[in-house]
Amino acid sequence: MNGRSVSTVRSPPSPDAALQVTGLTKRYGESVAVDAFSLAVARGQLVALLGPSGCGKTTTLRMIAGLVEPTAGSIVLEGRPVEGVPIHRRNIGMVFQQYALFPFLSVFENVAYGLRERRVAKEEARERVTKMLDLVGLTGLGERRIRQLSGGQQQRVALARALVINPALLLLDEPLSNLDTKLRERVRGEIRDLQRRLDITTVFVTHDQDEALSIAHVVVVMRGGHIEQVGTPLEIYQRPANAFVADFIGACNLVPSEVLRAADGIAHCRMGETQVRVATASLRAGDRTTLAARPERLHVGAGESSSPSLRGRVVNATYLGARTSYEIEAAGTVLRCDVHGGMAPMATGTSVSIGWEEGAWQALN
Repeated sequence: MNGRSVSTVRSPPSPDAALQVTGLTKRYGESVAVDAFSLAVARGQLVALLGPSGCGKTTTLRMIAGLVEPTAGSIVLEGRPVEGVPIHRRNIGMVFQQYALFPFLSVFENVAYGLRERRVAKEEARERVTKMLDLVGLTGLGERRIRQLSGGQQQRVALARALVINPALLLLDEPLSNLDTKLRERVRGEIRDLQRRLDITTVFVTHDQDEALSIAHVVVVMRGGHIEQVGTPLEIYQRPANAFVADFIGACNLVPSEVLRAADGIAHCRMGETQVRVATASLRAGDRTTLAARPERLHVGAGESSSPSLRGRVVNATYLGARTSYEIEAAGTVLRCDVHGGMAPMATGTSVSIGWEEGAWQALN
């Protein structure tokens, strides 16, 4: 790009990978924004890069796009190394957070921009743009100016412009962050359906857990430039790799505990006056661990509960219509428990028992 060499780390590409990123690193002086990021994305997959602000997800996306030069690492797209290749030669479609639409051009002209840059014949370009506007639900709006569109319509224009060039890879950089909650939920469903209908390989950057869990085939959780966990939405939510992932993805109860005994892949851990059984092959008697359980996996009742259970006291109850979220003081901490159903909440100060089924708690090393 600017004559500086980029050190590369090569690994044999996965035969099913449309995108193979290996050892991707970006340093700014002494600061490391992305550190040895490696990922294989299968053809037709939608992969979400998820994490808090400053975790390196957007920098990673921009390196894949060719907008930021890596300090080290390799990027292979459809079997072709693309380090040093400018963005317009990578066959990548990209939707930016601010959409980056041209306000002085019509909707049709915005969508056709990439085709014109690629010198596609006028008649073919007109046909492709018309089909794409139909596909994203903008039929008949081709002559409108950008300022005449709603936020959701502008987002669709940006998506149509990225897709009309028939890219090998679609990159989405928090494209829904400017939409209100209801519109964001609707549009993310449209993006998911469109991506799967077109079977286009997609990398989607977001800090919104609901977005990642609802549309992605695979979720990559990042922190401090590193990958914390890669897995399906179900794996990420139900079996987080560590306390950070458990706490970042939805609500989770995290309780420090000591292993009392362990044998045959089962550890018995202390929690207040009771014991919790967890499946683990790595813990031994005397080890310290963190127990994790989702609020919906715990049961709350005003009477005694069958073993195992904890006794506690309601310190807060938030009625949310379909469910009530309780904060209950128990085992030297405050546990959150979600109870579904429209019954009136129990009053603050009520003595309750907290129970759970086998497998509700997980030990995080």
